[in-house]
Amino acid sequence: MPADRDESPSILRILGPGILFAGAAIGVSHLVQSTRAGALYGLALIPAMLLVHLLKYPGMSAGARFAGATGLTMAQGYKRMGRWSTGAAGTVFFATALPLQAAIATVTAAVAMACARRFTPDGVAIDGVAPMWLWAFGLQGVAASIAVLGGFKWLDRVMKVLMTLLAIITVAAAVSVAPRVEWGSIDPFRRELYVGAGLTFLLAFLGWMPAPLDVAMWNALWCVEKQRAFAKRPSERVIKLEFLLGYAKCIVLAAAFIVLGAALLHAPGIEAASGSAIVDQLLANYGEALSPRLEPFIAVCALAVMFSTLLSCTDALPRIAVDFLTARSDVADPEQATQAAPRALAVLTASACVIGGATTILVVARDAFIYVVDFATVVSFLSTPVLALVHHRVLHGDLLPEGHRARRWETWLSYAAIGFFSVFAAVYIVHFVASSVSGE
Repeated sequence: MPADRDESPSILRILGPGILFAGAAIGVSHLVQSTRAGALYGLALIPAMLLVHLLKYPGMSAGARFAGATGLTMAQGYKRMGRWSTGAAGTVFFATALPLQAAIATVTAAVAMACARRFTPDGVAIDGVAPMWLWAFGLQGVAASIAVLGGFKWLDRVMKVLMTLLAIITVAAAVSVAPRVEWGSIDPFRRELYVGAGLTFLLAFLGWMPAPLDVAMWNALWCVEKQRAFAKRPSERVIKLEFLLGYAKCIVLAAAFIVLGAALLHAPGIEAASGSAIVDQLLANYGEALSPRLEPFIAVCALAVMFSTLLSCTDALPRIAVDFLTARSDVADPEQATQAAPRALAVLTASACVIGGATTILVVARDAFIYVVDFATVVSFLSTPVLALVHHRVLHGDLLPEGHRARRWETWLSYAAIGFFSVFAAVYIVHFVASSVSGE
């Protein structure tokens, strides 16, 4: 599959995996966690948000760069790198897949319920129609059906429209409330961020900002699908450009959501809502910032974006699971390598397992909305040093052609990321053990 050298007229057409990456990232981490960050700490976490985007850049970009250069998924690449890489990445993937799916499903369900409240007559108790876990189960079923029937091209087209709408609405809302923000609250060294509940929230915030590091595997999968759909392998320049555009959108929208939370919820007498009510609070504040008449429209857009995140997750997780279990590293053709087993049946089975497992978590957790989200994000954070190391090896290994490997500054940044996330993971483990022993 030759690289596309006629870059100038085809860049917009080639863009796709980067937008899907942004769509997968701009969900829980932005809609919930960034808004909570602004509500609880003002603008104090903006420096941390920028830092974690910088540190995660090498590991996040590894998926697009590897798939673009080789035409292989990350699972196939791990297997070619050896047992250690396969075992480490596979352990992280299977340990985080169900909590990740559960967190995204529960947030999507919360947004769907909040949206339904705005289109039903007063007095109708949406919560009484069906519990949140049942909403989540139904939405996952719809997402799985669309992923199976629609394919990559559908995902590609719809996500471009939804992400454009979300960006315009969110940035407009943030700009309109910016005068209310206490800009002096940018203080990343506040003691409350590094003890007790503040530390737990900080790690949860960093864990999924802009997304768990294993989303690089999703991006690689979509890059391979894009190449097959359009029969072209893009050049290194196009690969980096489309990823950077998606990554930049994550940064801008994370800052916008923090500003919204800081402007509308970080004030005396206003408390950030607990549980799924934070979604209702956020939608109401969107309406306050722009226009109350726009609140139903904003609710629909928020649901569309969260459903797209759920759709991305429901599409990617089962196929990556099948890749880990069946992909063969000794087959040169990536299509043959991912068809070592009856793939369609395997993906359907994996989809059922992912949806069933995630729903079980939600049934057990019941209405513990924030706890499900925080658990998933903290687990992702603790696994970040492992994937950062594996992806460092990807960017510096012989599988990548010379022109696609990490540059010197990316190498040092990758080392810094491994060290930073390892230290913070160790700090959290020590904090957790000490708190458990003391009974706090």
